[in-house]
Amino acid sequence: ILAGLGRFFARKFQAGTAYALFERSNDVRFLYYALKEYHLAKEAWEQIIAAADGVYRSDIAFGHKSYMRGHWADRLPAITEDLEEMHRIYRQWPAGAGAEGPNETEIGEYVRPLRGPSPSYEHIQPESYNPGMPVQIAATAPSAPQELRIYLHYRHVNQAERFAVAEMERDGDLYRAVIPSSYTDSVYSLMYYLELDNGTDAWIAPGFDTEMAGPPYYVLHSTFVLRGGITSSN
Repeated sequence: ILAGLGRFFARKFQAGTAYALFERSNDVRFLYYALKEYHLAKEAWEQIIAAADGVYRSDIAFGHKSYMRGHWADRLPAITEDLEEMHRIYRQWPAGAGAEGPNETEIGEYVRPLRGPSPSYEHIQPESYNPGMPVQIAATAPSAPQELRIYLHYRHVNQAERFAVAEMERDGDLYRAVIPSSYTDSVYSLMYYLELDNGTDAWIAPGFDTEMAGPPYYVLHSTFVLRGGITSSN
């Protein structure tokens, strides 16, 4: 199922990008390419449904929103509807139009980096924190432009919660923000990341590395957790 999800989203991202390029350029070859990729995405989704058949319940609840329940099979009609609408648009063009599809060079003419490199920053993650005590998060951004703002996004390691956001106060190259004691008074560990915003572009730090292998956020454990305070009997 996990492999199928990877294949599905890899193909769907290709299809979505190609469709956006079709809307921007009115070049039907991008629409043809989007259709081809989306059909492959649908095949991957159908393989997920087959793998889950008889293994999972038909109605799985895993979140606080109404769409966060059901089964993989429930999503197939919407995928099919997407494809039918794309085919309807494609039929408005002459037969065979776009059948060659764009090449990589032509795609590259449209797809360019929208942002420059991320501003350099330095951050040392605290080793731990004491529940019920405030936690200071600090970062330095040497030679940062005056307009650079850094925001701290943090929440408990609990997917039922949303991130809280605090703008970090700047003092020269130093940025600081505090996670309040009322928030750290919890059995959950903390996770957080930084948002660097220069007024035009924004970057997440640490974000994914070039190998797409590390976590895009920091995890901070309390001394309670590190002492083994959470056990099966708690």
